[in-house]
Amino acid sequence: MSTKLAIPSILLVAFNAPLGAPVMSPPGDPSGALSRSTRNVMSEFYMGDAPVPYSAILRTHNRPPLAAADFPSWRVPHPRDIIVLGVRNAASVMLSAWFVRFDCAPHHLVRLPWGVAHELSAVIADAVELHRSALYKLFPECYFSSTTDDFSALATGRFLRKARLVGRAARARRPPLHFPTPPCMRDTPVDSVCAICLEGGGTLVKNCCVPVCLDCHVGRMRTLCPVCDRNVLNGSHTCMCCMEAVPFSEHGNQCVSCPSQTLCARCWCDFGECVACDPTAGVLL
Repeated sequence: MSTKLAIPSILLVAFNAPLGAPVMSPPGDPSGALSRSTRNVMSEFYMGDAPVPYSAILRTHNRPPLAAADFPSWRVPHPRDIIVLGVRNAASVMLSAWFVRFDCAPHHLVRLPWGVAHELSAVIADAVELHRSALYKLFPECYFSSTTDDFSALATGRFLRKARLVGRAARARRPPLHFPTPPCMRDTPVDSVCAICLEGGGTLVKNCCVPVCLDCHVGRMRTLCPVCDRNVLNGSHTCMCCMEAVPFSEHGNQCVSCPSQTLCARCWCDFGECVACDPTAGVLL
């Protein structure tokens, strides 16, 4: 090919995720077991002027950058040199795009031109040994999808917003989660063992149906009854950031921009926003 080497902006591909109305479970992580740091959210890579979050890197083999001198014009790189970025569109579909990096600017990701991506896709499709590659099975280039989204604009907007949210969170302290004990659940000694941890000898509360120790009542049950609220405790809950279904133990974490507690633990650690706060998300409710 005679296409000249350029540094285009970055793109990403998408997956369908389960949608549904948010389940308002009690706040998550009451004991503060989860921890997050603003220092491990954004990677060292850039897509144009936008820093790329680690959560947007869907696939990489951590290979050294390509030698720019070997690419006077575009040619098909090895599949292991491909870095895949992903971002969700307004319909919560994950879009993915293929990138490489060069030694002249090792921290800047360069998206493959359409022609090069098409040739690489053909190489992967023809080589049976590459059919197990994530590029073939999981992360196709969104050039070839039916989406009409502008990946570069969508990804740049999301990445820059993520960087602003992380910077704002770095200057703020996380308020402690507080679980007031309802009057009907005052600390009443019960001559029994905890129905959750099966430990005795401590102060227990008669939590509706069964006695539960204070640690389990607040930390594991989040003030819910293990009998009456078993549908909530054993059910799946939709994270209103990634739209994935997660168990109760991972749900109920607070959005970084509002008081709603509808995020999973992974999105909370990644300083995620709910769809009501994310200006690039669709109206899913």
